[in-house]
Amino acid sequence: MPKTLKTFVLRRTMVRECYRIDINSDCMSITIDRAMGNINIPYIPNSNPFDLRDIIWSFERQKNENGSIDKLTISNYPIPIETIDIRRAVRVLILANIAASSESNLIIRDNIENAVITDFHGLIDLFGPNSVIPFEFYLNNDKLMLIKSKKMMVRRN
Repeated sequence: MPKTLKTFVLRRTMVRECYRIDINSDCMSITIDRAMGNINIPYIPNSNPFDLRDIIWSFERQKNENGSIDKLTISNYPIPIETIDIRRAVRVLILANIAASSESNLIIRDNIENAVITDFHGLIDLFGPNSVIPFEFYLNNDKLMLIKSKKMMVRRN
């Protein structure tokens, strides 16, 4: 995609085999809804492109001028056999219909202000592997809300 592109919207699209869409890192708003195929999205953990040939998935990112992410939404995405570590500052993280393999885990660091996790299956590590207070838990198709304030509050519905 061109460097000057600030908004990228892709809906109901299938990227052909042997092709990849590369989205530039200066893009402020990215919305991908019900897409299939190989799409390289900047600032996704480990910078791995989404290569999902048989899965319809969705992604949304709203980036601020200072480089932080206002809203990051990922849905219908299977976490591969690896650790996914979201290192960017994110105001609202929404994960829905996510399935992690038994060898993978999701790391949510203290740079995430608020998180809503719905229909998630897998291991979640709060604060990261080098944290003074390690906290890991396993969700099995349940919902979790993490709201950051002066005192961290965890609610489960």
